[in-house]
Amino acid sequence: MEEYLRIVTEQIRCKQARDLVKDEIRAHILDQAFAYEEEGMEKEQAVKRAVKDMGDPVETGVALDRVHRPQMAWGLVALIGLTGAASILVHIFLGINDPTLGTGHIIRQAAYTVNGLILMFLICFVDYSRIARYVKVIMPVFLGVLIFAYFTGREVNGAVRWISISGITVSLIPFTYLLVPLYGAMLYQYHGEKWRGIMKSLLWMLPAQIPAYLYPDLSAGAALFGMMLLLFSLAVWKDWFKIKNAKKFLLLLWSVLILVVPLFLLVLWGAGGMPVYQSYRLKAFFGAFAGEGREGINYVLFQIRDMMVQSKFIGASDASQMDSYIGISRDYLITFLTVHFGYIAVILTGALFGVLIGKTFHMALKQKNELGMMMSCGSSMVFFVLTVLYFMENASLLPVMSSELPFFSPGASNMAVSFILAGIILSVYRFKSILPKNFWRMQEEKRKGRLKVLVSWEKN
Repeated sequence: MEEYLRIVTEQIRCKQARDLVKDEIRAHILDQAFAYEEEGMEKEQAVKRAVKDMGDPVETGVALDRVHRPQMAWGLVALIGLTGAASILVHIFLGINDPTLGTGHIIRQAAYTVNGLILMFLICFVDYSRIARYVKVIMPVFLGVLIFAYFTGREVNGAVRWISISGITVSLIPFTYLLVPLYGAMLYQYHGEKWRGIMKSLLWMLPAQIPAYLYPDLSAGAALFGMMLLLFSLAVWKDWFKIKNAKKFLLLLWSVLILVVPLFLLVLWGAGGMPVYQSYRLKAFFGAFAGEGREGINYVLFQIRDMMVQSKFIGASDASQMDSYIGISRDYLITFLTVHFGYIAVILTGALFGVLIGKTFHMALKQKNELGMMMSCGSSMVFFVLTVLYFMENASLLPVMSSELPFFSPGASNMAVSFILAGIILSVYRFKSILPKNFWRMQEEKRKGRLKVLVSWEKN
């Protein structure tokens, strides 16, 4: 049997798959040998017969090599490349039209995109299952770095959201969204722990809000909480925690949140417990829908609304209003495209992101490996939520906030985080035929001696 396993695994080029294939075939051989023993065959003869039934080891190994090998999602890579190219074109036009940006902005954005693609490929070749193995160390350390950055960052208008590294200004807010796939890996740690696992999973949401509270960024904190809660709900729905009436628990949880959270915010607002600037922003925003407050904090909101209303379906409209307001083109790219090209540009951009996000969710939900599914869903969720928020803000349906469009919004931080998340999704797909459904937990059980024989995983 061991000689047969040696010959089979020698045909498999992917080293990570060799041990897994060996355990799978050994389990098949032992199961068949046990069946022969029950028929009255001697143990040694039963094993030999079971090995012979497996067929030629070279042919078997070659066939398994074709199945258990890394695979690249070239379709998604091409889609991300197209998105990056579209982003560069937008910033070329932006740099030409905004004299405050110029060619320097174009060169920087092109460099951020190219470097992001390189970073994406580097992460793609990293085994994502290692994150789950060390996530209880990785997540606290990453949170500590984000909190430490607050005390060393630059304060602008009362907010500390940037740090300078070797002369390069780095925005901190985008990096908080990397906590979402990390939280997905953390959820995997509590697989099968029932109510104890549920309590631990919910408690991990609290420290994840600390950076957004410190910086401060209410919208980023709310987005993080919502995405983590959705991942937690997905884990409960998939019966990760092995509790009774899981769906009823989810219904109760969401009912309480829908009823209690708005009430809590209203009480906090009325009691003066909310920071003054946030209270002022909310009052001004709600007043904007009544036609009040066209000046002050709502000035940009009404500027955006007026420009969107005056834009054409195809072709440029009067851009003097946008060009007269410094920085509005860079922060409101969808509005910029609408004014200069018409609504057709918005439709095409929305379609591009719709296809991209749909592709990432499709790949995530088809992933058999539970850890990979959760981390891919977390990364896809960041793309979806940030894209929706950005389009709504550009449509003046949300107040002015620090939302950024993945792969498009200017700045090294947004581009780096976007390509890191894409790299995680590609890594999950790359190892989909190598790692079984419960790879990491199976390896842990194997090391602890609690798993004698590994069961085979589903065929692709």
